[in-house]
Amino acid sequence: MLRVFLQKILRFLSVGIIKKHQPVIIAITGSVGKTTTKEMIYSVLRGLDIFVGKSEKNYNTEIGVSLGIIGLGGENRYWWQWLRVFGRAFRLLFGGKYPDVLVLEMAADKPGDIKYFCDFIPIDIGVLTNVGVSHLEKFKTKEAVFQEKSYLLKQAKKLVVFGGDNLSRDVIEKKVKCKIYSGGFKPDNDLFVVDFEYSLDNGRSVTKFKIKYPKKQSELEGFLSVWGRPYLQAMTISLLVGRYFDDDPQKMLAVLSQIKPIKQHLNLLPGIKRSWVIDDTYNSAPDSVREALAVIGELKGGRKIVVLGDMLELGSVENDKHREIGAMVGQCRDVIFVAVGQRMKVAIGSFKKVFSDEFKGVDLRERVHWFADANQAGKFVQDLIEEGDFILVKGSRGMKMEKVVKEIVAFGV
Repeated sequence: MLRVFLQKILRFLSVGIIKKHQPVIIAITGSVGKTTTKEMIYSVLRGLDIFVGKSEKNYNTEIGVSLGIIGLGGENRYWWQWLRVFGRAFRLLFGGKYPDVLVLEMAADKPGDIKYFCDFIPIDIGVLTNVGVSHLEKFKTKEAVFQEKSYLLKQAKKLVVFGGDNLSRDVIEKKVKCKIYSGGFKPDNDLFVVDFEYSLDNGRSVTKFKIKYPKKQSELEGFLSVWGRPYLQAMTISLLVGRYFDDDPQKMLAVLSQIKPIKQHLNLLPGIKRSWVIDDTYNSAPDSVREALAVIGELKGGRKIVVLGDMLELGSVENDKHREIGAMVGQCRDVIFVAVGQRMKVAIGSFKKVFSDEFKGVDLRERVHWFADANQAGKFVQDLIEEGDFILVKGSRGMKMEKVVKEIVAFGV
């Protein structure tokens, strides 16, 4: 009851602040990649000398989005912290300095979530990163997920940007009335990544890449201080959003090269015994697991230890998706698979089958291990690690896979 009352008060204050200051509002949703895309868009706009605000961290729920509008995200557990929030909100209702552009991340965990936001937040630029099979417990089908998330695009007044590898341009065009751009890896996008390569440079993750603007008949080179296709995908979207404000991609690429990995998003950390930990424990869904496996699969040198926790909220496709992930892990010769949680038992079966077929004669007993929870897995992996290993750790938030990371990162990280 208290939460509902708080939500209504924050919504009322948010409406008043938006009417008073009238910022350009960029709203981002999608099955995966929302936070990464938000941070990249924010960095690009700051690099263009625009006064820009954003919702903090992953605060993308009814209360979190309103806190982003007020400009005070973070944990507000005590009454005096809420007094600070309300004090700032009331000051903004009557004036004060406020961002010219606001970048807001919006979650859709159940039907009606996006409509809730759109009913009181006027959206100028709508961004849809992709549509996957997360939250199927509530939505039942992928089409229902798409209908929910694409509602945001219908409300955008000035521009829509979407991930063109996962979504149909024809379908998007029928839903919106403004200009649209798509970004990704496929050559039919308005901007796409042509080539990319991962490397390790003095303990820093580096991705070199080339991008093409087909309509401008231009090709540009750049680099990011992060690994993974999710960052490259988010980069294409942020560049396309940036074009609305300033058509200077070189300037935007220079800004993006300074971006650091987001905590728990394919974040490279020094591990114990001179190993390397790839912390991707923020959350997990089939698409994001595939991308994380692609990263560790392309790294050269050292063993690959893949520590995966259950993927939650997948509904009726739960077993199928865990089997698919297990099969993907099994395609890597140097891999050791550490599965965590009851659902990952299904993945072990497909891992064993694929690995045995791919690498005949290799002893499976030392290649796959199962544990009920992250605490047990963390202790085991700590002993398992050898110098030069790459360890990927990932799982849904409810699996608390960050506990594994804490066991294996180097002291002081």
